[in-house]
Order: sequence, then structure tokens, then C-alpha cells
Amino acid sequence: MKLDRLLIRWQLYASALLGLWALCWTPADAAAATPVRLAQAGRPTAVIVVPAEGPEKEQAYEVATVLQDFIQRMSDAELPVIDETRLASQVRVADGRLQLEGGP
Repeated sequence: MKLDRLLIRWQLYASALLGLWALCWTPADAAAATPVRLAQAGRPTAVIVVPAEGPEKEQAYEVATVLQDFIQRMSDAELPVIDETRLASQVRVADGRLQLEGGP
């Protein structure tokens, strides 16, 4: 049982890092696409969203904090971790981009 939880945790970590890589990687044929910025000048320009409920809630939050730590080490910006139920009340669209209310 303990080994199963450990494997699931590492799968979630690997998925988060793979997701970050996929988010930032731009294929050669899409060179004209707008780059995705997670942080700029030490300030976050993105949020990390975790599920509000379900069996993966705690593990997803753990993975989100690991991802948050990696991004902060690379950019000096601490991306907020947002619960999906609070996402609609804290994020708005302005100038065609998502913006965190009260944030960057």
C-alpha cells in the first residue's frame, strides 16, 4: 500500500514537470506562436490550479508546491497555487490575457 502511494506521488511529480516542459516547449513549426511566460522580472504571470476535491487533492497540492518551488528557483517568482473553485473569483481576463485579481 505504501509503495503504491509512493508510485502515485512520483507519477504526479513527473506529470507536473512534463506538463511544465510541454507548456514551455515550442515546436519548430510553431515558431511564430507567442511564448508562454510563467514569470517576468521576478513576478508571477501565471497561476497553478489544483483540484478542489477528490482523491488526488492532497497529492495534487504537494505536486503543485514542488512545481511552485522549481519555478521560484528558476525565476525568483512564486506562482500562486489556486483551488479550482476559487479560480473564477480570483482570475479575470484583461487585454486577452488571464490576470490574477490583486496580483501581477
